[in-house]
Amino acid sequence: MLKEIKINTIILTVLLVLIITIYLLAENKANTSFTIIASLTAVKFIAVSFQFMETKKANLFWKILVSLFVVTFLIGVFVLN
Repeated sequence: MLKEIKINTIILTVLLVLIITIYLLAENKANTSFTIIASLTAVKFIAVSFQFMETKKANLFWKILVSLFVVTFLIGVFVLN
């Protein structure tokens, strides 16, 4: 139980750092910040879905579906950018 609380706290801290980083990049308005923000958003999505939605304990189908969604999202971002 304590191990799970430690992991959740670490993931939550990483998510907060990523949110602050995305905010600072958005305020910077650099040309390449859109792809960096989209990539960090994909990392946040994977962290939330696998840790807090417990996809890591789910069936293999759901793990593949989440991964395909992230890959499709990133391909769309890079193509449309």
